[in-house]
Amino acid sequence: MVSGDPEALVELLAGCERDGVRARILPVDYASHGPQVDAIREEVLRLLGRSRPGPA
Repeated sequence: MVSGDPEALVELLAGCERDGVRARILPVDYASHGPQVDAIREEVLRLLGRSRPGPA
């Protein structure tokens, strides 16, 4: 899985298609494992507030 700038991902996808590599772009607003999540970090922390993990 790859994350990054949307325009760069489109270029990567085109390159994969040219090389016969199966690839697709997942329909998500942001990748939770990449630097794009930094832009929403404060909002996520605020929304979580005092939430604490519990047993599953």
